[in-house]
Amino acid sequence: MSLPLVYLKPGEMHVCRQTCRIETVLGSCVSVVLHCPVTHVSAMNHAVMPIGSNSLHYVDYSLEQMIKQFRALGGRRQGMQAKLFGGANMFDQGQRSSIQVGQKNVEVALGWLAEQKIGLITSNTGGTEGRKLVFLSETGQVFVKKLDRVNPAERFLPGAHAPVRKVCPQRI
Repeated sequence: MSLPLVYLKPGEMHVCRQTCRIETVLGSCVSVVLHCPVTHVSAMNHAVMPIGSNSLHYVDYSLEQMIKQFRALGGRRQGMQAKLFGGANMFDQGQRSSIQVGQKNVEVALGWLAEQKIGLITSNTGGTEGRKLVFLSETGQVFVKKLDRVNPAERFLPGAHAPVRKVCPQRI
């Protein structure tokens, strides 16, 4: 039997008690995964920019909304597992500002988790490659596949996509 699939696009999140598989692809964006093994409540977001309001595209606002829904479904702080992914430097070094958006997204997510006293049990962040995430809500497991970079000139050609490396995904 296959699990119901939820695919998160940028600026979306999913909070659930039912068993499902949540997937997304990240570059400089970040995803925080929450899982409560006691109540089987799970959550995952896909945030694009570090700070803002009234949009799930922002890390801080998205996390605030996600934790509200997580708790509303019965997720408990005690035993909660948090994982952080993404935040790659996907832009040309020639366009480098004092801090990259991916790095800032990671910093905001880490700061928010620390402020809320939510312990991070693992992370896979930074670097220059995107990631495909597969989150199994029942177990809290996350599988990560690193994606090869795409030449920016080819990025928007019809049928262009980031090829997946031919390696085993890392279970986190």
